[in-house]
Amino acid sequence: MSTVALACAACPTRPADVRAADGAALAPAPAHDAGAASTAPVPPPPSTVTDAGKGGVLLYDPHSSAHDAWGGAFERTLSERETKRVLDQLFGHKYLADLSKCGNLEKALAGIGDDPDGSRALAAERKLGLIAPQVEQVAQGSFTRSHVSEVLYVIQTTECSASPPTWGSTTLAVFEGGKVVARGVDVGNTRIVRVVDLDGDGRDELVVMQGFAWGGLAALRARVAQFAATGLVTQHDFGQVLEDRSASSGLPDDGKPCVTYSVLYANPRGLGLSPFRVEQGHAPCETMTEGDAGRDGGSR
Repeated sequence: MSTVALACAACPTRPADVRAADGAALAPAPAHDAGAASTAPVPPPPSTVTDAGKGGVLLYDPHSSAHDAWGGAFERTLSERETKRVLDQLFGHKYLADLSKCGNLEKALAGIGDDPDGSRALAAERKLGLIAPQVEQVAQGSFTRSHVSEVLYVIQTTECSASPPTWGSTTLAVFEGGKVVARGVDVGNTRIVRVVDLDGDGRDELVVMQGFAWGGLAALRARVAQFAATGLVTQHDFGQVLEDRSASSGLPDDGKPCVTYSVLYANPRGLGLSPFRVEQGHAPCETMTEGDAGRDGGSR
């Protein structure tokens, strides 16, 4: 996998309008549109059991296409009917077809007050319907209760004022029986890369990535999270797991590798080990493959 591909995975692009969702519909499932015909089966999600070499479960490895850096295994193209149903359930009818309908933001957001990180403006825009949301990922699992059939939608909310480095917020919503049963909002460009029941309680945890790109520097942060009554709750924060400086010509020559990354594992249970393991590595700017990337071999 090239570092360019990794960098681009972390580089959100602001859409000119909402992408038409007129591809193949998802296969019928309890939380999907059971009335819509489907001609294309849903590819299975990644296995919840992975050989991690030293035991345990592999959560994230930028070298492996099965655990790609930006959650490609969960990307789906929904039918136009299904997309509308999901967005209507989440946002009512308070959302825009595309960003050209945003109108006068200064007037709409008057009175926001001090807002250094922009989060208050983003929240106000979501409340006012000044958003042009897009469904980016779909995953099946048991997210709010043990051993139930639920569907998670990851939606780029795309507020009208969204700008780098966070590019607005991401809405993660769980559906059961066609209804919203849980939701969470992340400020930033968020994707899921893993769905796995780590503690054996019948409820799935998520490995969640956030991508940032600014001034030629691309970075990914990772955490393990699970849905609770209050929304999406972080169980473990790995912090930054990838930094790619290959697109920057202005950073100082401080001796740092062009690309630094982490491979993440959940350790086997019942052995007295810490819950998670991190193996760090580095790579030159040109490419990063298992053959030429230099893993430090260290864990933390």
